[in-house]
Amino acid sequence: MTNYKSIGQQDVQFEIRLKTSDELNQVLMEIRTILKDELKSHELSIILKEFKYTYFPDCLMR
Repeated sequence: MTNYKSIGQQDVQFEIRLKTSDELNQVLMEIRTILKDELKSHELSIILKEFKYTYFPDCLMR
């Protein structure tokens, strides 16, 4: 589990990794159903592709 420090008025923040937009719609509907009385607002950020950069300095390979 990864922990993030957030700035702002968020009470809860979490990350979900899904393969399709249908899965996303299903999860959002479930969250809205379960938290219908408590959920005042929500914000969604979609990351379509995550790049991994690796770098190892040449001087350390000797």
